[in-house]
Amino acid sequence: MKAAIISPSGPSTHTPERSAQFESGLRNIQALGFDCVVGQHAKNALGFVSDTVENRLADLVAAYSDKTVDVVIAANGGWNCSDLLGEVDWEVIRNNPKPFVGFSDNTVLLNAIFSATHQIQIHGPMVTWGFSENDELTNKSFMQAVTQRKTEMPADAFGTFLRGGSLEGVGLGGNLISLEGLLGTPYEPDWRGKILFWEETEETLYRVLRSLTHFKNAGAWEKISGMIIGHLDRIDGKFAATETDSLKAVMEHFAGYDFPILKTDLFGHGTKTNISLPVGGKIKADDKSITFVF
Repeated sequence: MKAAIISPSGPSTHTPERSAQFESGLRNIQALGFDCVVGQHAKNALGFVSDTVENRLADLVAAYSDKTVDVVIAANGGWNCSDLLGEVDWEVIRNNPKPFVGFSDNTVLLNAIFSATHQIQIHGPMVTWGFSENDELTNKSFMQAVTQRKTEMPADAFGTFLRGGSLEGVGLGGNLISLEGLLGTPYEPDWRGKILFWEETEETLYRVLRSLTHFKNAGAWEKISGMIIGHLDRIDGKFAATETDSLKAVMEHFAGYDFPILKTDLFGHGTKTNISLPVGGKIKADDKSITFVF
């Protein structure tokens, strides 16, 4: 199998530490049996992003246009891959179906690609964050998603229901703040009947709650059928009048809704393990198992 490595978001090799992570992740992807082709501009750095919009788009188009490429993997997360949305040639992606894999800021592309093409994408490990750790469960989940299009694990190994005891639907989601940027745009997903999975990192709690309220005011909570909350990494209660537990505050936000909520720490920033989840594929969970279909 062949993987194309691109950097549609932040730079991936701009410091010695990141460069070492990149090379380690690349070796681990190759050890899984992939022939890797690194995009022409994937190792570049330009401020907060890897390169200009034109060059990041060029690598994206090249990856999808290459008929020998089976999967496109983000090198890194970061910021501002939303710069690309208005310039993407969606026909190239529609005519060359293959999954894009990544998380963090790449949430924007994952959900926009699904919205525009109805092709299932993979919220999963990136070269520098995910594959660089060479975690057994991360690798197993990714390989099953790519080769078998289905993964399954015992419910108690995945997480715990905070409310309800089962959920079923098509998955959407990723990094909460990044996903919020799609609200009100032509690339916003259709939330009706969906299972929303999300995680967040290095944000103040008020910013997380403000983002959740934006989704509420946009009508998303009235439409989804379930939720999976991933790892909440270093959420800061700064400015709160009293010490506040992040997860408790999040659950209080959803007190007026009755959809099931499942909690896990198997995906997101700050975790050793980043299992693959489908953006556009089916998710089914009960007290015995959880299944993802890609």
